[in-house]
Amino acid sequence: MALDAIDEWLELGSLPASYRIGPRLSGLLGPGRTLHLHATDTPPEAAAEWLIDLTGEAPTWQRAHERAAEAVRAPLTR
Repeated sequence: MALDAIDEWLELGSLPASYRIGPRLSGLLGPGRTLHLHATDTPPEAAAEWLIDLTGEAPTWQRAHERAAEAVRAPLTR
């Protein structure tokens, strides 16, 4: 359930309309801005890793284990 929630949050947050709201949100975008999220409390077959790319006009994301400018490793659930 937590995996689906993160996927949905990323999907809604990456809609271009979300970044037309104002300069605070569009200020997140820029060169070299990538983020790798890695859940530490899931089995490998869950593929609980995401790559978020903020380098374009709107964020894009995919489930992937790839290098990024920043990485966050933490439990998915508590």
